[in-house]
Amino acid sequence: MKEQMTRNTSNSSTKAPGSEEELRLILKDNIKRLRKARSMSQENLAEAAGLSIAYVGGIEIAIKSPSLQSLCSIARALQVEVHQLLRPQFASDITDDEQQVFCNELSRELQLGFKQLLEQLLKK
Repeated sequence: MKEQMTRNTSNSSTKAPGSEEELRLILKDNIKRLRKARSMSQENLAEAAGLSIAYVGGIEIAIKSPSLQSLCSIARALQVEVHQLLRPQFASDITDDEQQVFCNELSRELQLGFKQLLEQLLKK
């Protein structure tokens, strides 16, 4: 029996594998990750894919289910194959560039959090 690998996203770990909700969560994670790795804003992606910013935003928060045509447009804009958008992301699949983007974002978030904590402590 094959052992199922756990996805790298904690928010979808309780969803039924292969369900529409699970696929939307996989899709949103992959689109956002790939978009950020290419230093694209949602606006850039929407323009490149010929979609509205609101629609791309809805996909990235898993409230919109894109059509096959929209998936193809997004994949083309991100320069990937459609199946890569629907495939669960595993830690071993993350490129060095994607790791750097993640580390930079985490660093900014930690710096902001530390600054806010320090400000609160100094107010007391």
